[in-house]
Amino acid sequence: MKQTHMLRRWLNFILGILPGGIQLRAGCFLSKLSKILIESCFVTKPEMEINGEIDLLSSPPTKLYRVIDGGANRGDWTTKLLNTNPLCESVVLIEPNEALVNLLRKRFANEKRVTIIPQALDFREDTQLLSYSKNMDTHGSLSFLKGEKQDEYTSMEVNTTTLDEVLNDLKWEKIDLLKLDLEGFDHNALLGARTALEEGKISVIQFEVTRNWEVSGSSPCATFRYLIQHGFRLFLITEKGLHVLRKPMNIPHFSIYSNFCAIHESVSH
Repeated sequence: MKQTHMLRRWLNFILGILPGGIQLRAGCFLSKLSKILIESCFVTKPEMEINGEIDLLSSPPTKLYRVIDGGANRGDWTTKLLNTNPLCESVVLIEPNEALVNLLRKRFANEKRVTIIPQALDFREDTQLLSYSKNMDTHGSLSFLKGEKQDEYTSMEVNTTTLDEVLNDLKWEKIDLLKLDLEGFDHNALLGARTALEEGKISVIQFEVTRNWEVSGSSPCATFRYLIQHGFRLFLITEKGLHVLRKPMNIPHFSIYSNFCAIHESVSH
C-alpha cells in the first residue's frame, strides 16, 4: 500500500511540473494505457470451441437439467449443450428475431426437450425496437440508439418479457443454468429476474460483455455487484478453465469481448 501511495505521489509530482498541454496528452495516454492493460486481462476468444465455453458445458459446476438460453441466435450453443449433457430435460430458447425463430423451429423440430419463446428479455414486459446490422442479422440488439447509422441497420418491433415471468409460465422451481447473449441488454434481463435471484432459483449464469454494453448504458461492474449481492461468485471463462475474480467490485469499467460465469453459493464446488 505504501509503495502504491509513493508511486502515485511521484507521478502527480512529475505531471505537476509539466506544461498544461503536455499534462493533458500525458493524462490521455496513461488513461488509454491503463484501459488497454485492464481489458487485456479479460479478453476472450470468440470461437466457442477454444474459449472455454465448451469445456464449461462438458464439465458444468452442477448437473444441468433445466436450462434457459437467452438470445438463442441460431441455436449453436444449445446444440452443444444437448450434445454434452444427456441428462438435460428441458431447454428454453428465447429469441426475438422472427427469421431466427423460424430457423430454430426447423432446427429443433424433432427435439422434444426444446421450447422456443419468440420474445426479447428485458426488465419489464413491453415492446422494444430490435436492431441489427444488415450484414450481421444474427446479432440483434435492443441497445441500438435510434438515429445512429440508421442506413446500416434493419429494425423490427418485438415484444419483451422478463425471466421472472418466463419462470412463472414454465412453473419451474429452479434454473440450473441461465445463459445470456443479449448484445448489451444482459443487465436489463437480470433485473427482470429479481424475484428468481432473491429466492435463489438460479444456480449458474453465463453472460458475455461486449462494446454494446456501453451503448445500452450498462457496466459490467454494476452486474458484478448485483450478482454478488444475490450470493454469486464471479469467474472469467478462459480456455484454461474458470478464473476466479476475487475482488470484482474493484474492477474498473471495461467493454471488450469477455465471457463470465456466476455460480451461486449454494452450488458445491
